[in-house]
Amino acid sequence: MCGLYLLQYLDKTTLSYASSMGIVADAGLSAGQYSWTGSVFYIGFVLITSKWYRGSEQAFRTGIWFCFNGVAQIVGGALAYGVSRGFSENSHISFSAWKALFLITGLATSLYGVALYFFLPESPISAPWLNEDERHVAIERLRGNQQGVGSKVFKWYQLREAFTDIRTYLIFFFLVTVDIPCGGITVFFTQLIGGMGFDANTTFLITMPAGVVQIIGYYITIGNSATATILVLSTISSNAAGYTKKTTVNAVALVGYCIGFLIGPQTFRDGPGYTNAKINIVAQWFAALCCCLGLHFVNKRENARREKLAASLPPQPTGQEFLDLTDMENPYFRYSL
Repeated sequence: MCGLYLLQYLDKTTLSYASSMGIVADAGLSAGQYSWTGSVFYIGFVLITSKWYRGSEQAFRTGIWFCFNGVAQIVGGALAYGVSRGFSENSHISFSAWKALFLITGLATSLYGVALYFFLPESPISAPWLNEDERHVAIERLRGNQQGVGSKVFKWYQLREAFTDIRTYLIFFFLVTVDIPCGGITVFFTQLIGGMGFDANTTFLITMPAGVVQIIGYYITIGNSATATILVLSTISSNAAGYTKKTTVNAVALVGYCIGFLIGPQTFRDGPGYTNAKINIVAQWFAALCCCLGLHFVNKRENARREKLAASLPPQPTGQEFLDLTDMENPYFRYSL
């Protein structure tokens, strides 16, 4: 999972490195056309996280996945520097450096994706390296999640519930607003640094320490966009119960994520200073903060309501924790805050 997250982020940052290697001039891209090339991604890892880890563990595990954004930035900077310098010292090579960079990262991602298809199980039930006792323990650990294990039956009522749950829309708008700045910065990062007067090779080296800072920042900061994204994404796995509902909320989150990364690069049009883009970053992150606070308030209020009703409920039936019930359907479910 860490390798997967590293490679998917490396693919995105490759576009940023390529901009300093001449892709804009070679491909005849205008500023607007270059902006459109940075608009793809997925977050299906949320489902796997929910099937392997307890709710109390999911935020930390999601944080580990996100740390590999920083690792990817370090690896990408070193790789881009090596490719760029190698091509600049061998001017007889007619092949463009940015094309070589895309081929290297694309091939690595493709091969890794094929390997994951065969070797990454979606849950403990299908893990080939676990014996029966270990599989039982791994599944039993998830009892407290109140989300069931292994169900893949599509249920229409869970789909309807997902679209009538305000949490779905708060997550959607959070990801849109938080990823508009991220989408722009990811694609234009090297151009922002290069605009300070550095040449291409120096720019690539400067991006590497930023990756280290990013990794450290996940552990020592709270409230920034990266940390907030980790917590909100982890709520999909811990707070959206029911296979169909979780899948639906995850799909809605994916749409929000992609919309944010689709719009983000379009806000960087007034280079080299990008003043309007910087103002937009502040505004979008404020809107994302409001979505986070709203999500916390809704979950905290519902938990309080359920605690008041708990005294009138009978003991939870044995095995109900593993049924495919939604968070709204199961009165014993509590939302992670």
